[in-house]
Amino acid sequence: MTLQNKISSYIESVDEKVIYYILGGILFSVFLLDYFVLMRPQIASLSKIGPEIRSLSEDIKKAKDDILRSKQYELEVAKISDDVAKSNAKLKFKEEVPLILENISRMADDNGVKIDQIMPDAQDQQILLENEERRYYSLPIFIKATSGYHDFGRFLSELERGDIFFKVSSFGIISSRGEKKHLVEITLDAVVYEELKGKK
Repeated sequence: MTLQNKISSYIESVDEKVIYYILGGILFSVFLLDYFVLMRPQIASLSKIGPEIRSLSEDIKKAKDDILRSKQYELEVAKISDDVAKSNAKLKFKEEVPLILENISRMADDNGVKIDQIMPDAQDQQILLENEERRYYSLPIFIKATSGYHDFGRFLSELERGDIFFKVSSFGIISSRGEKKHLVEITLDAVVYEELKGKK
């Protein structure tokens, strides 16, 4: 009797339910073997990759947002560069103080402010900043004038819009009774610079 015949006779003698149990056990064993040998390592590697995928997705999203914002960044950089260039244009060379005084006098005349006295105070100038190329000073300019309130306001407004970088450190108006013009005293701190390259 061959092995095949023995197996056939054994299967015929076994109850039908037992055959189903045996087949179910074989299938369950194959499933367990497949899970532990093939699928489980793949699931473990996928669970490790998951956080990396999330991180990469966030990086891609951020990069897309940055690309969309790059035009806005370029506009902001251009505006800041323009503002810096305008500010630098308002900084005057120390040798240009006579031109600064002339410019202030012209603006005063244009706005009905009569300057009686205008003079820079080089002794009270202070160093604001110094680097290898330049030294920046705050140079007080004292102005004594006669003006009406509105004329004086227009004069200050034009000075502020003008091409001199300054701040008002002090001013006072002495009212004249019965007259439209008043005595005005103002000190402007103009920012000037000198080149240091040739001096060292």
